[in-house]
Amino acid sequence: SMLLPPQGHLLLGREGQDLEIVPDVVFTQALNTGNGALELRDPTGSQVDALGWGGSYAPFTEGTSATALSNGVSLERAPGGEAGNGSDHDDNATDFILATEPSPQNSGSPLTPAADLPVHIELQAPLSVEPGSSFDLTLHVRNQTDLTVDETVVRLPLPAGLTVGQQPDGFQILGAVGSWTIGKLEAGAERSLTIGMVAPWRYVTVVFTSFRVEAEDVVLPAFGSPHHLRVEGGVIPVSIARTLMGDTVTVVGNATMYTGGFYAGSSGTKFYLQDDSGGIQVYVPGGMGVVDVQLGDQVQVTGYIELYRGSIELIPLPEDVLVLDAGPHVEPSEIGLSQTVHDPASLYGELLTVQGTATRAEEFSYSYEVDLVDDQGNLLLLYIDKLTEMSAEPIDVGHQYRAVGILERLDTNVRLYPRVQDDLIEVFAPTLRVAAEVPSSVLPGETFTVTLRIFNHTADLLENITVWANPSIDAAEIVEILDGGDSHAGSIEWHLDSLDGEGTSADVRFSMTALEGFDQAVTVWYGAQAEGQSYQSEGPLRIFVGTGVPIWAIQGEGDISPYKLQTLTTRGVVTGVFPELLGFWIQEIGTDEDEATSAGLFISREEPQQPYTLEDLALPVSLGDMVEVTGQVREISQQTQIRLTDLDDLTVLAEGNALPLAIQLDPPADETESQRYYEAREGMLVRVDGPALAVSSTSRFGETALVLPRHGVDRLWRDGPNGMMIMVDDGSAAEHYDRSTLSFVIQTGDGVESIWGPLAYTYGQYKIEPLDVPQVTAVSHALPSLPTLAEDELALMTWNVENLFDILDPHP
Repeated sequence: SMLLPPQGHLLLGREGQDLEIVPDVVFTQALNTGNGALELRDPTGSQVDALGWGGSYAPFTEGTSATALSNGVSLERAPGGEAGNGSDHDDNATDFILATEPSPQNSGSPLTPAADLPVHIELQAPLSVEPGSSFDLTLHVRNQTDLTVDETVVRLPLPAGLTVGQQPDGFQILGAVGSWTIGKLEAGAERSLTIGMVAPWRYVTVVFTSFRVEAEDVVLPAFGSPHHLRVEGGVIPVSIARTLMGDTVTVVGNATMYTGGFYAGSSGTKFYLQDDSGGIQVYVPGGMGVVDVQLGDQVQVTGYIELYRGSIELIPLPEDVLVLDAGPHVEPSEIGLSQTVHDPASLYGELLTVQGTATRAEEFSYSYEVDLVDDQGNLLLLYIDKLTEMSAEPIDVGHQYRAVGILERLDTNVRLYPRVQDDLIEVFAPTLRVAAEVPSSVLPGETFTVTLRIFNHTADLLENITVWANPSIDAAEIVEILDGGDSHAGSIEWHLDSLDGEGTSADVRFSMTALEGFDQAVTVWYGAQAEGQSYQSEGPLRIFVGTGVPIWAIQGEGDISPYKLQTLTTRGVVTGVFPELLGFWIQEIGTDEDEATSAGLFISREEPQQPYTLEDLALPVSLGDMVEVTGQVREISQQTQIRLTDLDDLTVLAEGNALPLAIQLDPPADETESQRYYEAREGMLVRVDGPALAVSSTSRFGETALVLPRHGVDRLWRDGPNGMMIMVDDGSAAEHYDRSTLSFVIQTGDGVESIWGPLAYTYGQYKIEPLDVPQVTAVSHALPSLPTLAEDELALMTWNVENLFDILDPHP
């Protein structure tokens, strides 16, 4: 709403049209010249006046509509011109006349009929300023008469968004109107007042209008001509930009995330930038391969602010992302996990460092997820996008980590997004610690070095440190003790005078030679002691004498291999070849006596570059081959395996070996016991002779759930004791859209027999990869009859459509 001058005018101008005079209000909607209407309402919304032309809508027309308009003419209220515009007979045709030479007038134009106003007011201000900048606004008032004017007051409505930065004496603000009390104004006198203003943090045009000067005994106030001030150019702080939903902004900051590392659709790209005030996600549609931003780059971005799935995004065109300089990397702020849980909103988009204990590390198709928990139970999810080429494999559950990443919200979930592998650093307790470095295996007669690295993770200097090692000498003999060590009754000892704190380390070494003819492990117990600190190894260090490490040792007793991420060699008989799964299984014929360690292992290969055919996936091994493989121990999808980077690291030693006997599966119902049961058999040949009952139909991933009859169940519930479930896969990585691509199909209630193959573990589920097509005994499924309803009853049916899908258009 605006205040109209008595006997004055208010000019509404269409945006971009030059009226040769400043409009009071700018509008964007086009007016219909042949048939249109305007309505004037008071602040309560009630109609005050209406004008319709060319036969327009009746509620917006008084009496008969005025003559239709055309471009270049105007309708003016009679009598018109210098005679004024006071005709109002509630009939538009009578009250308005067509002017072929329009004379637009604004709120500062002379009154009609003409009236001699004793005072005059002008406003001076810049035509444009940058967002958030300070500027001066000056009001000039002049007495145009030969008489003194008393009780002179200036009223200045303040446009929304502008604030008064420096309030001069005599200027008061009440609501949204400023008042300057001048008082007595002598004949011909002039007065000026300068007000310090602050522009809003947004790109907008503000209009100073309806400002006026009033005086005692002066009937008509004098209005000044409107002034348009454009807030444009410059940059906006990121923290302010985040609040300007739907606005176009320009920000400058340093990149805290590079392009290409976070998923942004099939053709887009995203990165994050941060300035001194905050951080924000920049999503560039069509920016893939076009926009290249690296960590630390100083970047200027112009785009609009949008909320997408709870995250605030700055969305520019690719050409509106400008890399200004290769600036320094932003230092992350160290934040407690409690703040990310209880007050995350103030931190979204910013680069942070948090610390906690890893309680879960899990792999998914496109990401890894790690849960960090502090001592108070506050939990934060680390979401590791696989496009970053990071891995969560180095994360050990139960260990402490410091994580750097960008805090963001997705829907209702708060996540921290790490960016590079160095964003995940293990944090050790403030104690003395010893780590050992040795080869995983040595050949008979080979000399090797054992290195013990002593760490002081306390904050203080440790003194009088004794380091010791007890190596077994049945498979190797001590050749040399280095770094000032000495032998005492079969034990080696070193003495360190002191060791600085905060992770400082020192090394001590000794060398041994493996004895000829031995095929067992050299074991080394070790530890260290200082004043008030001690450390002892949790188990013996093993160096296997022979060609590699046995599978049972690689698998270990827990979920994670003790050799994770180490490169080593092992041997076994091929028990299953599955090119589509990018690998094969091997199993050792002779193994240890520990029932908790598995004798089987998956050997995986790198996926060939796209595009490739099934022939490109062929593996140079067959069932019964005795093979030797060298590669890195990995925990991909929580399945222990050796990853071959080159098929040349695979050697077939002998062919036609008998396969080890498959273990009959009979898992317990208890989930925890079942996990231990399956883990001890991961990678080994297993079988289900049958009959087993199918408690699910074959899914589109080729998986079917079975239960042995002794459990007496024909279906499983999500929250029930489902440890007895036996999952059978189809030996492929394909997603099936109908049964034509499945090698076998099982429906709920069918009997299944003669299943055997290696036991895999992927994406949270143990499953048999079958070597032969199982024997399926189909059962007929009678459709249930619908109940007979009484007249006052209603039947409801529910459908589970979670996996309802097809490959026909429209899809899905």
